[in-house]
Amino acid sequence: MRSTVDHFTTAEAVALDQARGLARTIADTLTVIYQSAAYLALERDEDDADVLWLHSIRDVPAWS
Repeated sequence: MRSTVDHFTTAEAVALDQARGLARTIADTLTVIYQSAAYLALERDEDDADVLWLHSIRDVPAWS
């Protein structure tokens, strides 16, 4: 089945919207669990640079 540029553009927009929604859900959930969490630290897999692993959940440093 062929896909048009319009179909691709629509599918891409839907995928980005869903990814943003998922990221917001994760952020909201972590905020409830870790009230002082400021950001996630991720690290790349040594064998596969496309894979990210959670390194840690960090809070705002006391000096900031």
